[in-house]
Amino acid sequence: LHGGAMMALAETVGSALSILMIDTNTHDIRGIEINGNHVKSANSGTVTAKATLIHKGKQTHVSEIKITNQHGQLLNISRMTNVVVEKEK
Repeated sequence: LHGGAMMALAETVGSALSILMIDTNTHDIRGIEINGNHVKSANSGTVTAKATLIHKGKQTHVSEIKITNQHGQLLNISRMTNVVVEKEK
C-alpha cells in the first residue's frame, strides 16, 4: 500500500469523524493540517483505519488516526486538524 494512499485513507477517516460531530445543515469541515508516520508496509491483505478524537473545540477538531493490517499491526499513525466553518447563507 503506497504511503500516499495511507495518508488519503487517514484524511478520509479523520474528516468523517469531524463530520459526525457537527450540524451539517449549518457548518462544514475543512482540513487544515495532517501529518503521518509510516511504520510498516503492507503488500497484501486488509487494512483498517480508526480515528479517535483528541480535541473537540468550537472551531477545531484534532484526531489521531491509526491504520493497521489484518493482524492488528500498526502501519501508519497520523494526526489531523480540521476547522469547523459556518456555511454561507
